Amino acid sequence: MENEILELKELIRNFTLEKLSEVLNYEKTDNPLQNHLKITCIIGEVAKFCKSSPFIEKMQSVMNITSNQIEDIVDQVHGEIIHELY
Repeated sequence: MENEILELKELIRNFTLEKLSEVLNYEKTDNPLQNHLKITCIIGEVAKFCKSSPFIEKMQSVMNITSNQIEDIVDQVHGEIIHELY
């Protein structure tokens, strides 16, 4: 089970960083506040996707994990990413 959690963390982390990279490579500005808002919005959108029923059901079909655990992992990974960025 611990390996599954590590795999899920890595999956969410990579997915989030990929989305951040896509947007910031094309839309980054000289305004730090505007960039922060974009980062926050992207992370929020990824979190919403990762906490959606289809995503949770898919993860539960391949892992022995609860929806609450998935949501906690999403929050933890996104907290780590935000901490690394700032």
